Amino acid sequence: MKSMDHLRTYSLLLALLSDVWHNLVTLMRTLTYNVYSSLNVDMLPVEKIIKERPDFRIERHWAETKDGMTLMLYRIHKKDFDAAKVVLLQHGLVENSSTFMTCGNESITHRLVDQGYDVWLASNRASFYGQMTKTESGRVKPNKRIFEPSFWEYSMDELIHLDFPACFDYVLNETKVDKINFVGQSQGCVQVMCSMCEMPQIRQGLKNIVLISPALLLQKYPSNIVIRSMMLIPDSLLGTREFLMFFIVLQQMLPTFLVGFLGYVAARLLGFLQCSPWSYSANKRWSTLFSGILFGCTSVKNIKHWVEVLRRGGAISKYGKTDLYQLDKLIDSWSDKCPNVMCILGDKDYVAD
Repeated sequence: MKSMDHLRTYSLLLALLSDVWHNLVTLMRTLTYNVYSSLNVDMLPVEKIIKERPDFRIERHWAETKDGMTLMLYRIHKKDFDAAKVVLLQHGLVENSSTFMTCGNESITHRLVDQGYDVWLASNRASFYGQMTKTESGRVKPNKRIFEPSFWEYSMDELIHLDFPACFDYVLNETKVDKINFVGQSQGCVQVMCSMCEMPQIRQGLKNIVLISPALLLQKYPSNIVIRSMMLIPDSLLGTREFLMFFIVLQQMLPTFLVGFLGYVAARLLGFLQCSPWSYSANKRWSTLFSGILFGCTSVKNIKHWVEVLRRGGAISKYGKTDLYQLDKLIDSWSDKCPNVMCILGDKDYVAD
């Protein structure tokens, strides 16, 4: 009899915790939208950075995916840019296009623009810019679809099959060039390479590909204790929609120096940074850089997709399946007519194998 009473007590407690968690997530979701609504949409983070370079010209563009998602792209160049030198930059997981602009004049975007390139910055669905939509007047506003469960129903597969091709085709059509250059970081590398596995014709529109820390082959159960701990989080706690959306809220509410410091600490714990923890100059520099990155979020389904691959190790597979993206066949079919590829690997990467 006592065991039955205990069981009822545990059941009631779990139901109560579930309700509390659901209400907390709903509150955070509403708070996030309110924070978005208060933003100066005519001066988003990328535009604030570019404002420091009056010789740079910036434009907002919108690409639409086949499933109806609207993705914001930034086009940045100088007045006398070379129209034939087009480059598309694709960010990594829980990031957005501002990732490529955090080092000021030393950042990838600034250097490319200074060298005469026509630079395009892409943002995936549900990243900070991926949660924006345009009005009829051409202004930007938060997308109310973030409250809909369907908005978050995507994994890497959708980023590969829908988001990258949409941005790629849009840039080709707008610039009227035959081939463009590509720079990807981590998950961005997965998008371009796996897209070519599924849609070989994409290779014909690429001239040079630069892969920075490509997460194409993953370690099985990485040694980093934080990553391994995150892999053990039960699905019931992750939920079914957004992952780390509260980061966006915190970045708007906390002081800039604290945001930078927390970003730096998180990067060290995850093994993204390998500099000495006792180096004051290095710590200060990285904290300053992280304060300029407006991290976004991603879907829980996308995180689950990554965890699936990390548990198995090796090449990227499709969500919920053991079917692999055929990177080996893609490489075997490479020829002199295919894009040139440069791969930049970290010396102590805890994720990529």
